[in-house]
Amino acid sequence: MTNSIFSPLSNPQVHRQVLSLAIPMVLSNITVPLLGLVDAAVIGHLDHAWYLGGVALGSTMISVTF
Repeated sequence: MTNSIFSPLSNPQVHRQVLSLAIPMVLSNITVPLLGLVDAAVIGHLDHAWYLGGVALGSTMISVTF
């Protein structure tokens, strides 16, 4: 193998383009479970347990979808 194959990967502009795609995807993957956690914390203060079950089901569906 020659170094010419790997030389485009060391270009700073390529790194910038990869990061411009990767950072929003990482943030999105972090926020989806946090949304379910916040929903469960808020709904957990209500009277009936089935509200929390509904939030857990909805949170699972959103996590699978996104």
